[in-house]
Amino acid sequence: MNNPALRTVCDPVSLEELDYINSVIPEMIKIMNAEGGVGLAANQVGITKRFFIIKVNEEVKLIINPLVLDIGKTSKYEEGCLSIPGTSAETSRARYIKISYRDLNFNETVKEFTDLSAIAIQHEIDHLDGKLYVDTLQPMKKILTLNKHRDFLNKRGRK
Repeated sequence: MNNPALRTVCDPVSLEELDYINSVIPEMIKIMNAEGGVGLAANQVGITKRFFIIKVNEEVKLIINPLVLDIGKTSKYEEGCLSIPGTSAETSRARYIKISYRDLNFNETVKEFTDLSAIAIQHEIDHLDGKLYVDTLQPMKKILTLNKHRDFLNKRGRK
């Protein structure tokens, strides 16, 4: 969580960077799967570019340069993050989102997502904007959540 890349607004991906992006995706998938995640943003692995991967019905999709076109009403959701292990907290997320993005071939795509996929996409887009889910919490809830995270790391000998 102390990685400065997590607080960086990521730069758009250009077509010239596509080969590099595609070369790092297999490692990102390994990390996401090993940690039991649903998505993983580039800046979570130290790359400050606007892309992430997301698991939709067991298929991993690459989302490049996402732009939100429409979003539904929010509802409560228990949210966690691979960058803040050992904790979760109740947040508000929409269960519907429509985005435009570039796919793994850099083709322009417009797609609607619902339920967990919609929630995960919002979470990953926040990452690309340098935001973490704990930023949405009330101050005391944020302190308690981050203390739980620190306790989790201390029990595992990490800081």
